[in-house]
Amino acid sequence: RYSVREANNTTRVNVLESRVEVDSKIALGNPVILKAGQQLTVDSSKISSIDLIDTSDPDWASKQLIFNDDALVDVVQRLSDYHRGKIFLSSELISRDLRFTGVLPANDSAAAISILSKSLQLTTQTWSSYIVSIE
Repeated sequence: RYSVREANNTTRVNVLESRVEVDSKIALGNPVILKAGQQLTVDSSKISSIDLIDTSDPDWASKQLIFNDDALVDVVQRLSDYHRGKIFLSSELISRDLRFTGVLPANDSAAAISILSKSLQLTTQTWSSYIVSIE
């Protein structure tokens, strides 16, 4: 088992079981082999060094998204992966260094946005079930 996450022009590969070969244009034909308990990140200029990770099931496997002092921008980006529409974050909030620690449901984006908004005392506007603005 493995997981791949793309965000902010980077790709992170986590290996939970077995082995995975990671190749990219940057590797120039020299792929990296990851074993269980390892991760790496690839961006447009480099492949990061291999880091060790916990091999227990990822949070989303239990329909939860777990955050620990994560930037609001990163939390909303991750929530966007589970929301069928678009979540807009105001530029004023983007410029602030708001952090979030908590557990949000991965299978109910409306509830997750509500919990996040109440926790950080934010205002949300829902234009439809697909478009949400956080201010």
